[in-house]
Amino acid sequence: MALALGLATGRAETTNLFPIADTAIFAVSPDNNLGAMDFMPVGTTSLGLAGRGLIKFDLAGAIPAGAVVTNVTLNLGTVFAQGVGRSFALHRMLVSWNEGTGTGGGGHSGSLGSAANATEATWNRRAHPSATWGTPGAIAGTDFVTGNSATATLGAAAMTFASAQMVADVNLWAASGSTNFGWLLKIVDESPFTTASRIATREDALNRPVLTVHYSMPMAPTPPNIFGVAKINNQIRFSFNGQAAQSYSVDSRTNLATGWTVLTNYTALPANTTLHFTNAITGEAKYYRVRSP
Repeated sequence: MALALGLATGRAETTNLFPIADTAIFAVSPDNNLGAMDFMPVGTTSLGLAGRGLIKFDLAGAIPAGAVVTNVTLNLGTVFAQGVGRSFALHRMLVSWNEGTGTGGGGHSGSLGSAANATEATWNRRAHPSATWGTPGAIAGTDFVTGNSATATLGAAAMTFASAQMVADVNLWAASGSTNFGWLLKIVDESPFTTASRIATREDALNRPVLTVHYSMPMAPTPPNIFGVAKINNQIRFSFNGQAAQSYSVDSRTNLATGWTVLTNYTALPANTTLHFTNAITGEAKYYRVRSP
């Protein structure tokens, strides 16, 4: 009797990713780009003008083909927190944007950026000077998904996002890189004034964002274990172990030079179980195999 291999469960792996792009779009300077600054102003200023962050991670090469993402966390460092205790949200982006090279100082001063170059993201345009947002600052349903992927409460030094929807987002991006436009970061309620905080970007080596991705990889399957081979009256009988979510086939042939004939198919099993097979004895030599197609 011969055995064939099938699919199996996976082993757990973890990877930490830093952004390949992050920037803010800021109503205070609607035609400026802030792409090379070491923080993103996110929240509402004392004048009632909003700032929103954009962040993107490259999954290509970081998560192997066939892997299944099981858990995701995003940790954002805070370098200046006016909105401590307030809720911030991530929304999956639906359109492309470019980080840009705009600067306006770092630390706690100069958050206006500089005049945008061609293709750079600003409050007014996702690619200056021509490609606009659905409305200045980006709009739900057109530029980003209306429902948030996760929320987190801002602390004095950091905040961490984690949710099942973030797992779904990363699985989507890993399977289809053309859909990966990253997340938009905003304060959930932008109406209160003086909630603008400065979130560290990838230019801040000490506090930069970190996306931690846990995933599982396929492993070699457990071969069917054939046992209990016996002749019962005029039948040959044997058993083998079946694995959850696997399908199996029992085949036979009368000599080693001929092809195999399928005798029985077992569809994907709902749980691990023992399968029993019987076949009539016909007076000729017969070879059997169990395989998982």
